[in-house]
Amino acid sequence: MSRTLIRRAALPLAGIIAAFAMVLAGFASAGTANASTFTCTNTLNSSSAPQGCGGLVSEENSLSMAITANNYNAPVTLGETASVNTEDWTVFAVDGLTNDGPGRLGEYVAMYTPDGTIKCVAGVDSCPASGTIGAGVLPSAVTEFEAGPETYCLSVAYGLDSQRGVDRWMARLRLCNGNGVFKIGNSAVKGDINSVSSGHENRYQVWSPVIGDGGLLMVNNMLSTGHATGGPDTNQNYVLDDTAGLGVGEDLIVFQENDQLNQLWAVQGCTQPVSQLSIFTGPYANCP
Repeated sequence: MSRTLIRRAALPLAGIIAAFAMVLAGFASAGTANASTFTCTNTLNSSSAPQGCGGLVSEENSLSMAITANNYNAPVTLGETASVNTEDWTVFAVDGLTNDGPGRLGEYVAMYTPDGTIKCVAGVDSCPASGTIGAGVLPSAVTEFEAGPETYCLSVAYGLDSQRGVDRWMARLRLCNGNGVFKIGNSAVKGDINSVSSGHENRYQVWSPVIGDGGLLMVNNMLSTGHATGGPDTNQNYVLDDTAGLGVGEDLIVFQENDQLNQLWAVQGCTQPVSQLSIFTGPYANCP
């Protein structure tokens, strides 16, 4: 039986207090929604663009999931909790559902979208607005599009982890165009959420939030048994992990679940689909 589907005993009281303190510290530094940790979080349930954009904060050190370069196979790292667009991600629920997956909180593709913008080519890749390669556009609500040749999503790749000196599954940026049709939702309408069509999605780019002991585990569906065929282990979930303890600039890995603080995350976002989840409360998800 999958280990994440049945939660074990809670952390000792001191551990819970420490976890909450870290999350609160991150929220306190975030400020108001439009001057927050992330540059694209908008205001709570706004119907204006950007929609579905925010980020992830580590429960261990209050640092954010970030990128250092917007290109193919670029490492996904930890960044400072500050108003910089290298930490901006837009999530799309597979098939528009938020109650399936191993955690019954949905399955998602996370696209890197600085300031909530999406790179594409008008007329060639069904760009949501006029634009060219190298220029990002801010898609309005209820817009459908296909990912362009410079649009990257959170994925994995196996290889040498130079920071740890061993081979690992590493968090990497990969092209989003192996997925289906993306749709921008509208927070003003209940249930109208960002989505990506099922049956075409790249399973290495599908992630499922699962409630852990004081935060969310981000499970990679392809690598984890029971959520996809071909996982590398017969009894283990693989989750987003910041094990090295290097702080800012640390490359994130995807490692076997062990319920430690370095594998727990808080989602920060102010619009759908995050704001419409049942866990839209600390320490799991909040509008900063």
